[in-house]
Amino acid sequence: MEEQEKVVIDKAPQVAYCSLRKLHCKPFVDNFGRVKFEVSGPVMEILSELQNNPKVPLLDFLNRLDAVRSIIFTLKGRKNGEGIQR
Repeated sequence: MEEQEKVVIDKAPQVAYCSLRKLHCKPFVDNFGRVKFEVSGPVMEILSELQNNPKVPLLDFLNRLDAVRSIIFTLKGRKNGEGIQR
C-alpha cells in the first residue's frame, strides 16, 4: 500500500476544498494555540487544482467552509485545545 502524502494546512478555504475533494482533514492545536489541519492524500495535486479556479458546487463548498470554521472556533474555545494534540 502506497503511503499517503500528509501536509499541514492552516487556511480554512484550502482545508474546505480538500475536504470537498474527499481528502482526510484531521484538526489539531499546535504549540502556539493555533488550529491547523493535517491533510492526507494527493494534497499538492488538489491544492494545484484549486489555484486554477475550478468549478465547484458553491453551496457544497460554503457548507464545508462553515464546518471547518466551526471546528476552528470549537477548538480555540477549549482551554489549550485539550485532548486534540497531534
